[in-house]
Parts: sequence; structure tokens; C-alpha cells
Amino acid sequence: MSTPIEQLIWGLQEPFRWSVEHETKVVLNELGVASADATVVLVGIATEENYGHAICVDPEKDLLSPDHLVQVTRRAEELYELEPRSQMVYHPPGSGDSAQRTLFLEARAKAIAEAIDGSAVFDRLTFFVSQSSPINGYEVHTCVGIPTGEIGSLPSFEDSKVEGFHAGRSLQHEVIRECLQRSDNAICLPDPGSALSALGRTEDIIASAAERFIRGTMWRTVREPSNLFGALNAVASLTYERAGARGSLTVTSHENLKEWLKVTFKTPVRLRESRTMRKVLQLSNDTMSVLADPTRAYGLGAGESGSDVVNVLITGHAQWEASVNGDKFVRVSYGKATIPVAPIERRELDDVAVRTIGQTDTKRIWEIVQAAQESGQGATIVVSKEPEAEATRLGGQGMPIEPTYLKLEEVVRLASVDGAVIIGPDARCHAFAVILDGVANESGDRARGARFNSAVRYQNMEAAKSMIIVISDDGTIDLLPRPVE
Repeated sequence: MSTPIEQLIWGLQEPFRWSVEHETKVVLNELGVASADATVVLVGIATEENYGHAICVDPEKDLLSPDHLVQVTRRAEELYELEPRSQMVYHPPGSGDSAQRTLFLEARAKAIAEAIDGSAVFDRLTFFVSQSSPINGYEVHTCVGIPTGEIGSLPSFEDSKVEGFHAGRSLQHEVIRECLQRSDNAICLPDPGSALSALGRTEDIIASAAERFIRGTMWRTVREPSNLFGALNAVASLTYERAGARGSLTVTSHENLKEWLKVTFKTPVRLRESRTMRKVLQLSNDTMSVLADPTRAYGLGAGESGSDVVNVLITGHAQWEASVNGDKFVRVSYGKATIPVAPIERRELDDVAVRTIGQTDTKRIWEIVQAAQESGQGATIVVSKEPEAEATRLGGQGMPIEPTYLKLEEVVRLASVDGAVIIGPDARCHAFAVILDGVANESGDRARGARFNSAVRYQNMEAAKSMIIVISDDGTIDLLPRPVE
């Protein structure tokens, strides 16, 4: 028998909270925050005095209590007064009240986040709080806690606002913000908590957050909003003479353009002119980039980086990534945005090799991995403890060769063929074009391709004493088994 909820705001608040918590986890994992968890707390502030409980917290049996939040309203008033826009007069009549109310709700959300952090109840969690929605005499804030180490390890800007406008700190922050906004919207619907989903489709959440973040990044760097997200998806999806798109685009201010342009188009090309932009991008290379402002491309020049520049690299058909000042913030593949995963480190390779194989020439294997990544094509490299036996066992579904030390470019060339390359602990090559076997299991990821999942199946076999490096076409690297945290 379930325990009655004393601090009851509405009958379905508990299943609503569960739904928001589960869906937020799913969205973050889909985004690429692989080990991210989410803890959701609902905080209700009574809109009238002597109305039931002044403050309600769900789950109420957890460690956070209303006593931790008694100073929230006073702190919110202080934060509101510190906001320069709170002193502004808005026109036309009526719009001022609404705008000022929004500022106060933002201040109260910040005050709640401060209070939760100050309570020390949730160890190692950073909380993000929604603006709230009214229901049954309460204004309910959705509070989402994310592991601090997970969210703090990813690139982000210092502040979410630039010159008073919301620009977003990072893609992951915007995804969390989108979840919070959708939670507020769901509370306004009839019977919140009765539907199977509170937040909506995962792909829609990420797409909305990504488009808003790129638009905000354009404002942050060039002080001009732009639908760069849509324009880049359109350009990258086109082929040129049957080849997938590749090239670099540098978006910056007109002041920089004047200095950097080496080849100037007499007529600038609009970024939304997808076919023309696709041809223009073909002219770019490692030293020459297409230079543009948020709406038009003006010519070619050295694509420098900086805080006032958005560097875009189109890595293949329908694939691109955006960075600012050397930090990669967004990677997009066929319209789906993710957080660029940092490449594995040499120490991680060393650690996994010791645990799975033993003595290994990781220096040479590391050089092979780097060469394969720089080639811009996918590859699967299996480092086997018993390479000759495995090459023989899998010979019917691959191409065994005499064990040989190959040049880096030769290994990369063999890896370009469908299938895996098998090398030994001494970095000699034993086979290529090998189709890996194994049994499907829960360790796979249906969102990933066949290359990754076949590697997971093979590596999980009890007999497979191996280390596998999976390099995707976009340069992402997966190491199996995964390094120990």
C-alpha cells in the first residue's frame, strides 16, 4: 500500500515527476552524455497565504524539505532587484507586467537552485530549475539535478546571456532548458502525469535545443542571429559530382572579413543557396576556408579561430560540426545533433591494453589509431592477444595475410575495406576485411551503426581476449572494453 502524499499539489504529481526524470535521462543519453543521470524534484510555491502548505516538495520523503526553501522568496526579490531590466519601463501598456513577472520567476528559479545547492542534500549534483507553471493554487518549479562532474567536463560558455539576451551556454545546457520548458508547458495541460510522455519526442527536444543554441552562438560571436543550423543541414546533405560534402566555413564579423579575405566574390552567396554553397565549399581545404557573415559567404581566406568566430567543418555527407575558439560544441549527423565526444587518450589505451592483452606495443598502435582518425574514413582495429588463431578462425569471412609490420598509410588503406583489421600485441597485421562474429546482447546501441555494434558483440564473447578501437567516419573513437573511470 502506497504512503499518502502529505504535500499534495495534484493527484498525478508523482507519476509526472517520474516521467520527466526518465525522459530527461533518455534525452541526455541520446545527446551523447553517455553516463548522465537525472534527479527531478518538484517545488510548489503557494500563490496565497494560508493556502495548505506554503511550500511543497516532491518527493517529500527525500532529504530535501520545505525548511531548506523558506528563504527562497526573499532571495528571489533580492536577485530580481539586481537585474537591470527590472527597472525598465515596457510599452505598450500591459507588456511590462508580463515581462517583469518573467524576470521575477527567473530570479526565483535561481534562488531555488541556490537553496538546493546550499542544503547539501544532493551530493555532486548541479540543479537547473524551470520558471514554473500554476496548478491548484501553487506555482510549481521543475528542478533537474545532473551529476556535476558529467556536466562540468563538457565545453561550455561562461554565461548563458549576452547583452541581456539568452544565448545558451552549450548544447547540453540548452537541452536541459528545453526539458524544463516542456515540463512547465505539460503542467498547464489537463491532468499532467496521465500521459505516457510528459516532454515529447526525444529527437524534437534535441533539434529545438540545437537550433536555438546555434542561433544564440551566432548572437554571442557576431551579434547577429541566424538560422545557420538549417542552412548547414541543407548544404551538407547535398553531393557534388556524386561525392559527399566536405569543406570548412568560417562565420565572423565584417571587420574580420575585411582583413582575412584573399579571394572576394563580386556577388556574395546566400548561405541558404544550398547548391551554390555546396560548390563553393569544394574550394576550401586545410589552409583556405569559405568566409561568411551569418547570412552570406563573401569569399575565401584563412579560417582563423577566436571568441568572435564560429568555425564549421563539414566532415562528410550530411555531417558537420561547429566550434568556437577551439572548443567543439555541436556535431550533427543527418540532422541529429550530439555533443562531440573527446577522442580517447593514450593513457586509456594503455590501461585497456594491460587489462585485456598484457604486454602490448601501444606506442605503435596509438600511431595507427591517429592515422586512421586523420584519414577521415571509418575503421575497426582489433588488437588480439591471439591474432594468428583469430585470423585463421575468421579466415572464411576475411582476408588473412602473412604477419607483417606495415606502414601507417598501408594499415589505413586495409582498414578502408569493409570489415576489421586484426593486429597482434606487437602491432603486426594478420588479417583485414574481417567480419566479426558474436552474439547480440544488451551492451549494443541501436542508435549506433553496424561497425560499432558488431565490435561490441565480438568483444563481449568470453573467448575474445582483445581490445577494439572503432573509428567512425566523423572521427569519433570508441574503445572496447571501455576504460575504467
